[in-house]
Amino acid sequence: MSDRWIQFEENLSFIICDGIYEVVSKEYWTKLEAIVKERAKENTNFLTGLNKIHDKKSK
Repeated sequence: MSDRWIQFEENLSFIICDGIYEVVSKEYWTKLEAIVKERAKENTNFLTGLNKIHDKKSK
């Protein structure tokens, strides 16, 4: 995969996850995040985008 494709997947993942994060409760997000991380173990690009949410939350 090219670097541009990897970056695209990571950014798309972040946009999707951030949109969900913004509209659900913290409790729901915590449960959903655990499920998604378990099921997406092998998709590192998706997980990288998902983990960017932690950076956003800590600001």
